[in-house]
Amino acid sequence: NSGANPSVEIKQTEQAYKLSGEAQGSTYHITYYAAKKTIAKQEVDSMLQLIDASLSTYDSNSLITALNAADSNYVEFDDYNNYFSENIRLSRQVYQITGGAFDPTVAPLVNGWGFGFGESEEMTQQRVDSLLQYVGFDFSEVRLSKTDDRDPAHPGRMFYKKHLKTTIDFNAIAQGFSVDVLADYFVNRGVTQYMIELGGEVKVGDAKPDGKAWNLGVDKPKSLDEARELQAVLQLSNTAIATS
Repeated sequence: NSGANPSVEIKQTEQAYKLSGEAQGSTYHITYYAAKKTIAKQEVDSMLQLIDASLSTYDSNSLITALNAADSNYVEFDDYNNYFSENIRLSRQVYQITGGAFDPTVAPLVNGWGFGFGESEEMTQQRVDSLLQYVGFDFSEVRLSKTDDRDPAHPGRMFYKKHLKTTIDFNAIAQGFSVDVLADYFVNRGVTQYMIELGGEVKVGDAKPDGKAWNLGVDKPKSLDEARELQAVLQLSNTAIATS
């Protein structure tokens, strides 16, 4: 319009953008509000792949797989994105809070019963007792220390495990951690109104532009042949939750 006042700023209206895909043996669904498409699916996929490269016990080339398979009690490595180190720290925190009920070294038992990344076996009491010697997350059994942080290109860490057969499994915490990493990325990109769901782990940011909270449905536990029904609908903002 040639008669428009050039000094009047036209405000862009925030709209919803949706991203979805497959990751970590499950799926993810993201909705965020912005004036323009700020974050693309490729960015999310790239970040999730980087997390898997550090933490996935199902990836034969991941950092955690290499540390679990190490034939030395002391292993020096570079933790470029700090994902492994941060999961050790968070796991230690929950381990202490729960009096050892949460323990990322239970992988030999989880695998033995066929719930993990290894082959199941006959789990007699004798077999359980033999595996328990490799389970324990005290500092005397498993610890992580820094070696040299003066060179940012090589953030050195030293991983120690008392027993060579001790294996770390972050699968109980890594998916929620992944959601937190994505949420931090969105906020750093200036996106604060978001809903990020990955495998049932959910985090929501600020309320929607209309001021309404995010609605999250919780499925009612029913057999697979029954129609889907919601147990509850939660209205949330600035909250993290695991609906499983």
